Amino acid sequence: MSALTTITHEAFLDLERSLVDRVLDGWLENQSSLLKRLQTAVDKEKWDDAHDLAEQISFETAVGKARKHMQVIGLASILLGASRISGSENSFMADRPPVEILETALTQIETLLVLNAQPALQTQAHGIIEDRRREALESETLEKAESMALRTVIQVGGKSYVDVASSMYVSRLSSFGFLGEAALSGIAEYAVSEILDSRTCPVCQSMDGRVFPVNDALTHATSMLSRQDPNDLRQIAPWPSQSRANVERLGKMSSSDLQANGMQLPPYHPMCRGIATSVGDVSVPSTPVESGLQTLGTVEVAPGRSLSEGGASATAATDLMFQIGENKDRTRQEDRTDDLPSLDRKAAEDLLKKMFPSLFG
Repeated sequence: MSALTTITHEAFLDLERSLVDRVLDGWLENQSSLLKRLQTAVDKEKWDDAHDLAEQISFETAVGKARKHMQVIGLASILLGASRISGSENSFMADRPPVEILETALTQIETLLVLNAQPALQTQAHGIIEDRRREALESETLEKAESMALRTVIQVGGKSYVDVASSMYVSRLSSFGFLGEAALSGIAEYAVSEILDSRTCPVCQSMDGRVFPVNDALTHATSMLSRQDPNDLRQIAPWPSQSRANVERLGKMSSSDLQANGMQLPPYHPMCRGIATSVGDVSVPSTPVESGLQTLGTVEVAPGRSLSEGGASATAATDLMFQIGENKDRTRQEDRTDDLPSLDRKAAEDLLKKMFPSLFG
C-alpha cells in the first residue's frame, strides 16, 4: 500500500468518525432521559407505561440535528474519492455537481436509522420489558444485570446502527467520487484496497488487490446511491458471509464473477475499511483465497473499524464496544447515561448477534 493510500484510508476513517460522533451525541442526549424513565417504569413494574416509553425510542431528533453535518460529510466524502485521482483540482465535481446523488444518500442513511433501526430497537425493548414482566411474576426482585438490558439496547444498539449507517454513507459516496473522476480521466481499471492488520476480516483479506473495470463500477455505485429501499441494496450489494466455505468460494471467483455478484466495491460488511484506489497503489495477490483464509482459525479478528474492531466473534466485538466507552475523552452532561463499561457484556453480546446474524451468528 502506498503512502498516499494510507493517508486516504486515514482521511476516510476520520470522516466516518466525525459523522458517528455527531449523530451519536444527539442520540445519547435525546435518549438518556427516556432511558431513565423507562428503567424506572420497569423497576416499579408499570408495564404499560414501559411499553409506551419503548415506542418513544427514536432517531428522528438526532438525525434532524445532524442533517447539515451529514451533508458536509457527504460532500467531503465525494471530494476525497475524486482527489485520489486528480488531487484538489477535479473535473468530476466541476462538471457534474452530485446534488441528487447526495440527497438520495442522505435519504438512505435517514431511512436506515429512522425506518429500520428505530423500530428494531423498539421491538428489542418491548421484548426485554415482557421478559422482565414474566420474571417479576416468578421472583420478588429483578436482578441488576437484567435491568441493564434496556441500557444495552439504547447505548450499544444505538451506537451499532449509527456506526453501520455512517460507514456505508461515507464508503459509498467516496467510491462514487473516485469512480466518477476516474471515468472522466479515462482510467479503465481500479483496485480494491483494504487495511491489512490483525483486525482485517477474511473476506476483505481476499478482496484486497482485486481489479475491476471503472465504468461498470461507476454504474453500480450510482445504482446503489439511487435506491430508496434497503431491500434493493441488499440485493445489488450484499454483504458476504465470513464462513470458510464462502471465503474459499470468493477467492476462486474471477473479477467478472465478483462483479456479477455485486462484489466489486466495498463495503463488504458493517464498518468495512476498504476503498477503491488506483491500480498500482495496492499489491495484487496471486492467490487471494490464501490471504483471506489465513486469519481463520488462527487469530480472532473482525471486519472493520469501530464496532467490529475487536474480533470476528460477537464477544470480541463487544469487548471493543466497551473499550471505546472506557477510552472516550469527551465532556458530556452528568445525567447522560453513556457509560458503556457499566453495561452487562453478555447482554451486549447477545444483542450484536441478533443485529448482525450473518457476521456474529
